[in-house]
Amino acid sequence: MLCQQFLFGGVWGGAIAVKNLMSNGLSFRDLCLNVVAPVSKRFDDLWREDRASFLDVSIATMRIENILRDLGHPEKIFVKRTHRKAIFASMPRDEHTIGIRMATYLQRSKGWDIQLLRNLSYTNLLLRIEHSSTEILGLSIGSSSEIHSLYNLVRTLRTARPRLKILVSGSLVVREERTFEFLGADGYAASFEEAETILDNFAEQDRVTASLNWK
Repeated sequence: MLCQQFLFGGVWGGAIAVKNLMSNGLSFRDLCLNVVAPVSKRFDDLWREDRASFLDVSIATMRIENILRDLGHPEKIFVKRTHRKAIFASMPRDEHTIGIRMATYLQRSKGWDIQLLRNLSYTNLLLRIEHSSTEILGLSIGSSSEIHSLYNLVRTLRTARPRLKILVSGSLVVREERTFEFLGADGYAASFEEAETILDNFAEQDRVTASLNWK
């Protein structure tokens, strides 16, 4: 099982398995959606069930992130550039950010200009978003401990950047959907495919608004 190889197969265990899958014709998109996403979810399950230590999961996650960074490099994927751009950001104390990194590489492979913000303090994250000209924001949250920060962030951005389109996704959206009922974001996604559709809709709305402003 690939999950076990990443957790306990040594430095190259999971990497070799992924290399074999790719050499057999697996696309980068399928790797992310059909391999990495379920493996990452399994990591969370094992940790919550106390069947793998936090250190084991952290190391395995780092190994996957290194693979994604290498395979998702723009030079390795033919990209037809578009004018679509967004900020993708993880909440400050979220430890594992495979999902947001995966989404970043997948959207870049579609030609999007994605600015990825990770491991920032709440203040720095807010300042970076406030001072950006980008009109689309994707926020990822995996820990319930970050709910308060997420609510504060969205509320502040509603005042500072009223035209900003905000999408919230991440494992917590899957586990605790009702937690977000009164958040006030423009969209919520429990999977990358859902997020992809919402982002495309946001971009189309921006395009229409921009064309109307030019008339």
